[in-house]
Amino acid sequence: MTPDLYRAIQNRDGEMLARMAGDSYDGRKVVNADAEKLVDMLFENLMQVFPASTQTNLRTDADIRVAKQQWIAAFAESGITSREQLSAGMQKARSSQSPFWPSPGQFISWCREGSGALGVSVDDIMSEYWRWRKLVFRYPTSEQFPWRDKNPLYYHV
Repeated sequence: MTPDLYRAIQNRDGEMLARMAGDSYDGRKVVNADAEKLVDMLFENLMQVFPASTQTNLRTDADIRVAKQQWIAAFAESGITSREQLSAGMQKARSSQSPFWPSPGQFISWCREGSGALGVSVDDIMSEYWRWRKLVFRYPTSEQFPWRDKNPLYYHV
């Protein structure tokens, strides 16, 4: 490892690392353009929601570019692929009491909490349960009840 590379890693200098990489790596060739736009929009929104973001390692454009690449990788590894999941994460972010920028893992957990493990939130399940309780007498069996979204998960609740 060269001293410059060691220094860049130790100081977390994304700009220096990008200069050292030169033309050998272009992250945009790997990332879907739509995913890049979503993450750009996500970062803009998160910077508004978390006012202390300027006090983190996101001080320069190079730092932000490197962070976006890491977030995209984290989303890909964790299966966060839809706008709905990101919207659920943003809902949790807006209700967060911390002024500081969340880690990718924290935001991913917020995305998962919003939609639930099976793509349905707890609030959706409970509202469907109470709707069923109120209307079940009209149907001979629960199988004939018109479950919302035709999701079989509701029947098993």
